[in-house]
Amino acid sequence: MKERFVLAVSWWCFAHASLVGFLLISYQVFDVGPRDLGVINDLVQGYFDLFPETALVIGFPFIGWLVLWIVTGSPRILPRKQVATDD
Repeated sequence: MKERFVLAVSWWCFAHASLVGFLLISYQVFDVGPRDLGVINDLVQGYFDLFPETALVIGFPFIGWLVLWIVTGSPRILPRKQVATDD
């Protein structure tokens, strides 16, 4: 149960960071603003409204990875199943 929760949090942080990165690149490089995305803009705005502060939108993955590192000893930045090692 703990392993699945850790994997879910890891995937959520990874997906969130990918979404923020995609939006920043699309805005800076391709000059595509939020209003140009249509229905996707509504979905993104609805998701970002879950966070009470703008700083949390940017900092959420880092906070999640820090908590995972404290709890499990591994930040799990790239979500994947942990491979057992034989020592």
